[in-house]
Amino acid sequence: MKVETFWNNAFLAALSRVPPAQAKVEADEATRLVITHWQEQLYNWGPSITPRWQDQNISEIPRNLETPNAAALEGAAQ
Repeated sequence: MKVETFWNNAFLAALSRVPPAQAKVEADEATRLVITHWQEQLYNWGPSITPRWQDQNISEIPRNLETPNAAALEGAAQ
């Protein structure tokens, strides 16, 4: 959402409760609060949700620490 869209939405929401001059003040304050909030959270993020195993790109599958050798695989198949 762009700042202009947020401010317009905040102004219209406030306009339904207060006179236009006060609605402008409330929209300005709401916009300032939101910008401050997200600036404070700039480095406070987490990784995106891990995709399901079957949805991962094959080139991005993590390597196992121990790769089973062919003999172990053949023994498990019998």
